[in-house]
Amino acid sequence: MERPFLLHEPQNPFVYPVETDVLCVRLLAESGALRRATVWFKNVYDHPGPYRPIAMTRIAVGLRFDLFEACLQVPERHFRYYFSFETDEGKWDFTAEGRVPSGGVPDAFLVPMISSEEIVTVPDWARGALIYQVLVDRFMDGDPTNNPPVVRPWEALPDRHTYYGGDFAGLIVKLSYLEGLGVKVLYLSPVFRSPSYHKYDVADYETVEAIYGGTEGLKALVTAAHVKGIRVILDGVFNHASSDHPFFQDLLKNQEQSRYRNWFEPHGFPVSMEKANYENFANQVPKMPKWNTSNPEVQGYLCGVAARWTKELGIDGWRLDVADEVAHTFWRRFRREIKRVCPDTLLIGESWSFSGPWLRGDEWDTVTNYRFRKWVLAFFQGEITAETFWKRFADNLMRYPTPTWNLLINLVGSHDTERWLRALSGDRNEHLLSLVLMLFLPGMPLIYYGDEVTMDGGTDPDNRRAMDWAATKDQETQILGQIGLLRRDSPALREGILVSEPSAPDVLVFQRIFGNEAWLIVINRGKEPFSHSGNGWKPRLGSLVTGNEIFVAGGSFALFQKA
Repeated sequence: MERPFLLHEPQNPFVYPVETDVLCVRLLAESGALRRATVWFKNVYDHPGPYRPIAMTRIAVGLRFDLFEACLQVPERHFRYYFSFETDEGKWDFTAEGRVPSGGVPDAFLVPMISSEEIVTVPDWARGALIYQVLVDRFMDGDPTNNPPVVRPWEALPDRHTYYGGDFAGLIVKLSYLEGLGVKVLYLSPVFRSPSYHKYDVADYETVEAIYGGTEGLKALVTAAHVKGIRVILDGVFNHASSDHPFFQDLLKNQEQSRYRNWFEPHGFPVSMEKANYENFANQVPKMPKWNTSNPEVQGYLCGVAARWTKELGIDGWRLDVADEVAHTFWRRFRREIKRVCPDTLLIGESWSFSGPWLRGDEWDTVTNYRFRKWVLAFFQGEITAETFWKRFADNLMRYPTPTWNLLINLVGSHDTERWLRALSGDRNEHLLSLVLMLFLPGMPLIYYGDEVTMDGGTDPDNRRAMDWAATKDQETQILGQIGLLRRDSPALREGILVSEPSAPDVLVFQRIFGNEAWLIVINRGKEPFSHSGNGWKPRLGSLVTGNEIFVAGGSFALFQKA
């Protein structure tokens, strides 16, 4: 392999347009190898004209690679470009032919034309916003009159068939609580009629669950949330349905003659739930048959349902369940139809791994960043150092267009994981420190209901206990509320760049900077105190300053604002 290793391809995520005449280009380089990099560019059809240079910025430093980026403007929208770079050994060019001696006639990279549909745009309101996820049934029972026939006592442990009576009215009652946490986005579990308590198997996409308060109750919740400046997003389950759905029932009844035979994916006939000879969720849940999302008729039906509810309810977005198992053509159509209703609607895809193919401007806006959970857990369990944490964090960012960085959904818990406290073996202090870290980092932090009060629980269904309202006065909750409000009101904490600093292996030190606003955050998971220069910093939370020195005790955190 020729050293240093360099990589660029004229396609996303190495190139992506942000305006009709602005193209962002990236160069991936072996870590620490380049002193500087420059991109030279011009209009494709300007044959005699000179290339113009623009310096590239090193925007991420990972375990093996550095990422450089620059944005080029060509009014004619036709781009020809190549790179030059400098190492300790000398200067070279990097072109479509690879690494070549500098000064020759370059075989340039080409992006022939920017189309408007390729432009990476994201809802501005969502950048850095704090999300709060609830299972509607488990949060608060505000109207007992709409409860199902049998509900368990609020303090009882759940099983896979339990109802507790939570509803939209209860959420309205608790909106002030969410406001006090700095929440800007309320994410609801599925709300459409379903035979299960969790509603991830929809039997009727046209009907909002009566036991939650029905359509009018949901409209009232959206209106009340908007009054408090809180956006509402719904959980969209378009990968699969309930076997009770009338279209699947028609398939079972009429088999090969069914109008809906191509709406699902049978392996043969006769279709039988006992044999489960059709595609279903994870190929393990026959009660959840999988839609054939490549079928234009299925796309029209489901996209139409979502567009209708987006408009009628006035919601602000969708979290899309099992989204990486749905056809790309479906999501492209879904995005067009939803954004036509409301361009500012936020589309979040659920994925547990790398999701670059869906974040190219024509499908989702962002993705659930479950890999973040893995790195945070590894750091707090002492498996990786602070330096490795930062590099893994950067490695993930490199995979996505920069405009999405402040929209990645950072989370440590959800309805699909064991409770975060259980993952940390019951260590309440590390639980607090890790949530503090999440709230200070770039992205959209997601709090799974009850994590802010340190609720315990194992895997499903134990991770879906009813909300512990008695614990909301605990000190941990008050601290997280203070930080959430700071984040809500601070452009730097929501959208600022991240600058990590060298530190001890057990200490994360970083700044968030936006314009003239800057914050310094220290997270010390170790046992020994950590010191840092206090010059120019004003203490805000959890800190001790002696002269020009900052001291952060072991097992604690500190926050400072630029003086």
